[in-house]
Amino acid sequence: MDRLPHNAGPENVIFSKGHSHPIMTTLICFLMFAIYIESVLKFRHSIRSALIFLLVFTLYIENVLTFKLTVIKGLSLQNLVICLLMCVWAFSVLKGNKLFQRNNVNGSIFLLILTVLASIPVKMNLGEVPVDMAQEMVNAKNWANPLLIFFILFNSMDDEKTCNHALVAVGSLLFLSVASVHLSSFGIFKIGGIVIQRGGEEGRASGFGEPNQYAAYLVLFIPLLFSRLLFEKGYLRKGFMAFFCLITMLAMVFTGSRGGAVSLICCILVYIFALRRKKLAKPGAVILIPLLVVLMGGAFFIVAPSRVRDKIIDRFDVEKKKDAKDLTAGRSMVLANGIAMFLESPIFGHGQATFIPLDRMKFHTATNSHNDYLTQLVEYGLIGLAVFCMGLWKVFLNALRQLNTTGNAWLAYLYAAYLAGFCGYCVQMLSVNVILPRYPFWIYTAIIYKYAQLEASAEASTRAETAGCPVPEPCGASLRPSA
Repeated sequence: MDRLPHNAGPENVIFSKGHSHPIMTTLICFLMFAIYIESVLKFRHSIRSALIFLLVFTLYIENVLTFKLTVIKGLSLQNLVICLLMCVWAFSVLKGNKLFQRNNVNGSIFLLILTVLASIPVKMNLGEVPVDMAQEMVNAKNWANPLLIFFILFNSMDDEKTCNHALVAVGSLLFLSVASVHLSSFGIFKIGGIVIQRGGEEGRASGFGEPNQYAAYLVLFIPLLFSRLLFEKGYLRKGFMAFFCLITMLAMVFTGSRGGAVSLICCILVYIFALRRKKLAKPGAVILIPLLVVLMGGAFFIVAPSRVRDKIIDRFDVEKKKDAKDLTAGRSMVLANGIAMFLESPIFGHGQATFIPLDRMKFHTATNSHNDYLTQLVEYGLIGLAVFCMGLWKVFLNALRQLNTTGNAWLAYLYAAYLAGFCGYCVQMLSVNVILPRYPFWIYTAIIYKYAQLEASAEASTRAETAGCPVPEPCGASLRPSA
């Protein structure tokens, strides 16, 4: 049974997890400040870009290197950056931008947060699990953080350049985490939170969290790399993107995630459908993509370190699985337990963070659900699951609508990549609690939503100019549909 969190042992950790060393924190903060200055000097356009890079870099430091960056006691660097982004948002409102810019998912985000908060009195009323109000508020804040980041980024980014820089920042996080996986897996040096140990032997690798979580993260962004590869014109850039695709696919193999393999297949199928729907690739190129994925997967399995290869063989060897419990790594048992708990409180659920303690008390297994939808069902009931699925459905509809209506060649590739990655990500949530990948997912989603808003504003301005009407004031729009 996979358990959370999976982290390397102390001998594999460069920085001690959960502790703040004053000298190291000072050095890291100095490095962050240098990156900040460099970003401002290079981009000049806005400090938003620099803050987004800082946010992404803290995600790498805290989740990959498992080192908590504390500015002062009780205030992490990540939370400080979020506060600074909120200040930037406030200044943009003072300059004349709307406080809350509309999109089709704002209401769902509000309902999701409200559902989590409403589950606290439900938990108190049931009395099944001890309730500490301070800890409950911390849990609710941690759960809502990715949604808050989406909201802040969507409302504070107001131009194409900032969106481009944010997309580069997200790609940089992917590259850093993938590179860290390879450096650790091939034994060049150990990085905290990378290599998972089972029974004293190194096995599957993960950039952060546990391997199935990391597989969900990779599946989300692999189509983006394919889109960059197909869209780029220069040989140098195409070569770099090809290399990026190769090492990312190799990291995917290293996760040894069976659910990740299924979600990747789903992701590639949706990506091919999207490419053909917009006629972005020739039939030969469309056929070549799945063939390359299969060939790369096989080749990378051969070159993988023996400890990783043996672990993957063990996980995918169906003949060694005695029953459904072994075949699903215990998930069939957890599913049965989860449904039993759901039936005890089907409408409102048992309250946030109750799945594991209830599983411990009722079934003596004390494991997480390995299924985000099952977690929603048990902890927030049918109402919580409906709100959760409604939010995902609205994000899907937005991506599909933008793919169908965009007149910009690069945005068509981008929307196709996001739609495919989103579908694979949702499939992977059937076999894992994504947890850490929620941060890059919602950052990526905010970027997609903002690109769509800017394109709509640019099109409205174009139509107004053509009709000879007063041009509406777009929120910093600079995108123009390509001819």
